[in-house]
Parts: sequence; C-alpha cells; structure tokens
Amino acid sequence: MSNLLSLRFQSVILEAISVIILVGCVGITPVFRYSLNSAILLFSSLISILDFNCSFLDESSLLLLENPELNVMTATDDIDLPSLGEKKKAVFLIVSDTDRSMDILANLFFTQAMNQLCNYADKQCDGRLAIPVRFILDDFGTNLKIVEFPRFISSIRSRGISIMLVLQSESQLREEYKKNADTILAGCDTIVYMGGNDLETAKMIAERINESVQNILWQEIGTIIIIQRGKKPIVTKAFDIWKYK
Repeated sequence: MSNLLSLRFQSVILEAISVIILVGCVGITPVFRYSLNSAILLFSSLISILDFNCSFLDESSLLLLENPELNVMTATDDIDLPSLGEKKKAVFLIVSDTDRSMDILANLFFTQAMNQLCNYADKQCDGRLAIPVRFILDDFGTNLKIVEFPRFISSIRSRGISIMLVLQSESQLREEYKKNADTILAGCDTIVYMGGNDLETAKMIAERINESVQNILWQEIGTIIIIQRGKKPIVTKAFDIWKYK
C-alpha cells in the first residue's frame, strides 16, 4: 500500500496568464510529473473510482499500481497541487487515445487536483482561490472518463475553478457518461456550437435557439452559435486567425 501513497508523471510547469490543465492526445512523449502527497485523499480517490463502476477499471488496471517501473516513477512527490491556486502556471497532462492502460493514473490526478483545490479554497482562501484555475479538457467525449466529474462540475465554480469541455458531439458525451450527461450539460453556462453532422447535437442546439434542426445541420462552415445563460443566442462567424500572421 505504501507504493500508492505518491504518484507522479513527468512534468513541465510553464508560466501563463492562468492555470490551465489540458488533457489532449498528441503525438509527443508525455512530459508531466505529478505526485500525491496525501494518503487519505488518495485512498478516498481510489474508493470513488471503485464505486463508480468505470468500464476501464478492472483487475489489470489495479495490478498496474504494482508495476516495479511505475513504483520507481512514483516514488517521490514533486508537485504541490494547492499551489496551482496561488501562482499562475500551465500544466499539461497528455494521455493516449489508443492505449487506455494508464487511465486509472490520469483519473487519480484529476480527482486529487479537484479535491485538493476545493479543500485549499475552503480552508485557506475564504472559499475562493486567489488565482482562478481553469481545466481545458480536449476531446472530452472520447478521452478518459473522469470518475467524479459530474459531482465536481456542480460544486467547483464557487471556488474559482472553471472547466472548458471540448466535444465532437453530444452523443459522445452521453455514450461515456450515460445519465450523468444531463448533469454535465446543465453545469455549462456557455455553449459554443461550431457545426457538425451529429443529429442529436443539432436537435439540442435547435431547441435552445428556437430554430429548425435542418437549418442547424445546414449552417455554413465557419458559422458559430454561442448560447449563454440569461442572454439571447448569438450567431456569428469564426475568427480568421490567418489575417493576423
């Protein structure tokens, strides 16, 4: 059990305007180092994962934690998660979109990051982080499933923590999170729709802006629909970055 007391990934900490924790699938070697410095919080995270009945979690996933090479890699602690809410940084967590064997470690990272940031905000920052933290989760519908995400998205906003989800379609979200997809969507105050062929996504957008599904599916490439809580929807064109080389 002592081998579970700290986990780390190879890491890069970069100065940035705000804290960004990015999950992406890119063709480079992961360069992120992370470790858990609280046995109690780690244990609760493991219990949460076990209770969540994640499809990826099986006996082989748990045996991964007994891998000697992994034990060496995770033997020391070299990142202070609460410090993400104290100083502006960017943290990149890269996971494979083909090899899911390390998903349990990435899940532990996100569970611990959100838990510790919330605890730090409550106990040290009068309920709100001094430096806002933003999680940018790319390919959220097809990437790893974050076990406690439906609970987190409903509770982290008041602590100065925000989340940006990048999805290819609503169907992918429902396939991965089942009935919790509605909770996740309800926690998003802003929806930016950039077009696509998914019928269910088009129906959701059409209902929200009182438009026909056909018009949504036929919208011109480069058209963006922005839906914000408490405001009328905005239909505009995508920003042309090539004009500013």
